[in-house]
Amino acid sequence: MDLSEDELLDVLKAGTERTRNWMAQRTDYHGGPTTTEYILTADLARALVERHLEVKVECPNKRLLNAWVARKPRAARQKLRSRRTDIAVVDSTQPVALIEVKIGVSSLNKIEGDLKKIVTTISLMKRQFAQKVIGAVVFQTHVGGNTRRTSRADFASAIQKMEQRISKSLSVHEKSSPDFSFSFNPLQEPQEGIVERAVDYMDGGHGEWGEHGHATRYYVVLIKSKVQSFIALHLPAVEGSILRVRIVARQERRYTLSDPRLLLGCSEAPLSNPIMYFIVLVGHGLRPP
Repeated sequence: MDLSEDELLDVLKAGTERTRNWMAQRTDYHGGPTTTEYILTADLARALVERHLEVKVECPNKRLLNAWVARKPRAARQKLRSRRTDIAVVDSTQPVALIEVKIGVSSLNKIEGDLKKIVTTISLMKRQFAQKVIGAVVFQTHVGGNTRRTSRADFASAIQKMEQRISKSLSVHEKSSPDFSFSFNPLQEPQEGIVERAVDYMDGGHGEWGEHGHATRYYVVLIKSKVQSFIALHLPAVEGSILRVRIVARQERRYTLSDPRLLLGCSEAPLSNPIMYFIVLVGHGLRPP
């Protein structure tokens, strides 16, 4: 089972929307960060289950890196020790997505540990599995109101500054993990999650300031491995032919050779009138047919 980044984003948006709606219906909700984090985790897990995905909550990472998935199972278990993933999406014994949840984030520092944990876990997998796994850190931010921050425009400006700060820090963090890509994604529309300061009107029609407003927003950082395994096969073929390759997992995939090129590593150079050429097949453990 493959899960695309767009598909995962859709599910995460549905899960966070469920949490937002639940809180909006309870005007007296004053749950702390731990309670809110549990609620959000449960809603995200429920949204994944509703898409008929196999989900594990508070899953020990060493269970995900079994003998089939891990490059060095014993070393992987020793390195991961008691680390857990808030939500793991699996396909039988194979991990598909690793999701961490955080509340009250105002800078990248609070989720940096989660980013590193996901990167470490994926790095310990065999490449054909690591290439398919999506890491995700879902987090909530909160901007409180005050005497200077009252209108929707005030909150929107504060949110924009926070987004820029986190995005810039993420670009710096990405340099420490060159084999991975990181993307910063909002899980709401730009104007959602903003509550302006209330105005209480008296009997005479005069308005007075009421409760301070606030802005609560949800985001996700997606993580993907960029490392690929290449095996070059020297095969006779002509343009448009079909090459069948049997993978160690005993799944058969078809590759249409419509654009013959010499592919070696990550470089490519077209060949004129090719009769014999190299084609590089992505995926660890591929064998010639």
